[in-house]
Amino acid sequence: MDDISGNNSIRPFFSSLVALQGAEKNLNKDCLNSTLDPYLCFFPQYALQNIKTPYFILNSAYDVYQFHHIFVPPSSDPRGHWSRCKADPSACSTLQIATLQGTIQCFVQIFATCIKRTGVKFIELRS
Repeated sequence: MDDISGNNSIRPFFSSLVALQGAEKNLNKDCLNSTLDPYLCFFPQYALQNIKTPYFILNSAYDVYQFHHIFVPPSSDPRGHWSRCKADPSACSTLQIATLQGTIQCFVQIFATCIKRTGVKFIELRS
């Protein structure tokens, strides 16, 4: 998922995490066999298809960590245009809200793809 500047800053983070911590040995073996990049097994579109036990996924539309570190990481906002919005979501402009809605739709599309492949049930909750 890209951030507001169009970069995908979270994938390199997870790639580094796998390398630094040697996490590959703890990732799902079926997932590892299905991709060339072990860090992809941290992402639901790759991991879910390899989980055999039942699972329930719950994700809020505006998760604080995702908002601050994935959608609008500091590297994507060097001039601080999103600072007020990040500190107080009610201060977001109409354009910023539309941008966030776009990221939510991207997230839902990723899960829709997983649902088709795995048959998992997905309930989208909105406030």
